[in-house]
Amino acid sequence: MAPWPVRLPALLAFMLLQVPPPASSFSLPKAAQWHQLVGAHSDQFERKPQPGLDEQSASALAALGRRLLAQPGSVPSSSESYSLLETFGVGSWDLPKIFRDEPRGAYLNLLEPLAYACYLTYPTTNGSSSPSGFQGGQFEGVWANNYKANASSPGALSGDGHWDRLVEVERDPEEGGPHMRAIIDRGAKRAILAFRGACLDPAHHQCNNDMCAVVLSRTTSNNGSCGSFMHSLADYIYTAAEDVKRARQLLGPDVAIMVTGHSLGGLLALVLGAVVPDDLDFQVVALEPTPFGNVLRHQLGISEEKIAALRPDRRYAVYDPTDLLSTSFGSLEELRPSTTVCTYEGAPMPEECTECVASSIATATASGVAVGQASALQGCFLGPPDPDLHTSRCKDAAHFLDNYAEVLLRMRGTDGSTFLPTCKVVHSTAQLVGADAHT
Repeated sequence: MAPWPVRLPALLAFMLLQVPPPASSFSLPKAAQWHQLVGAHSDQFERKPQPGLDEQSASALAALGRRLLAQPGSVPSSSESYSLLETFGVGSWDLPKIFRDEPRGAYLNLLEPLAYACYLTYPTTNGSSSPSGFQGGQFEGVWANNYKANASSPGALSGDGHWDRLVEVERDPEEGGPHMRAIIDRGAKRAILAFRGACLDPAHHQCNNDMCAVVLSRTTSNNGSCGSFMHSLADYIYTAAEDVKRARQLLGPDVAIMVTGHSLGGLLALVLGAVVPDDLDFQVVALEPTPFGNVLRHQLGISEEKIAALRPDRRYAVYDPTDLLSTSFGSLEELRPSTTVCTYEGAPMPEECTECVASSIATATASGVAVGQASALQGCFLGPPDPDLHTSRCKDAAHFLDNYAEVLLRMRGTDGSTFLPTCKVVHSTAQLVGADAHT
């Protein structure tokens, strides 16, 4: 199967994107100046065999996950935390404790409104209003009144807060660039800014721009798949940084800001956490973020030493394990450096993926071709697209946000407690090299 960039429609080759930055006295650098800026979980990862995948294949995929997640790392602890009140505002989140669900209920009190904010970015923005053209997924009443939604609507995932739309800071461009939705709990002095992932309907020019941004995030250079688009990937980041600046100016220093996003939006959130000035204090928890390590290194020119200096205690990435395995074309340190990566290791692989993996392996075997489990899963995840979904059915099941609302956030332990993802601090490649030099 041809690599993903090669399979892009030919129309992506000549796309252009010009996103002028909003007027502001804030002087973030332009794209050409970005280069100057600054586990042991094996007992939890075994999957029960799913329909369409035999027990041996399921076990092999579980082993892949164990090898990926057992790389050197550490589990975050509160003793290593920053001073929350001094750093991020009075409503700041103690992320190490929250991801241990301390006190009980703390995890969903964050993840529910965070997932809700990410969902809002899809059905309420330009170019993605058709359910088949966005990655929010299909919901059955989990969120009420999508188009005029606020997170305190009946049936919404709002945790224990009272969240309202913060429309003053939102962005919804017609042609392309980052789309952002925001919610605020004024009583708790907390705000969540969520950036949209790529819209998928090729009938919309901005969706094609989004997909080029995704493609370029996976490459070390512009290989011609998207023409002259590469410069505009930095424009996405520049514009998103201006959005955070505008929100901070409006909210003042006392309101804690969480920046999030899904997929491409998660990449933006994590890259912003690496390159914006320190006085724009915010925390990041991203859902299924597109791998961002090569964006830091190759698109923005940030050195390994500066990447190693980033603080993973303020940068979290949450994954379904199928999604993580399907997008791991390198090590965690290469693709997701200096970040706390949290994975729902006990989540079952969607049937759409297991059936596709089994079919791919069977077809290849019948043709005398050996196909590994990881290659089969990646092929099923990245394509070919379903004509109605504009993406593969495997990706639709594992990556889209309805997987959070309908599966991941509803998982419970044997005692009825919230099923939590397993977290580990992923270091940078520079830190690994330094550790090897001292062994």
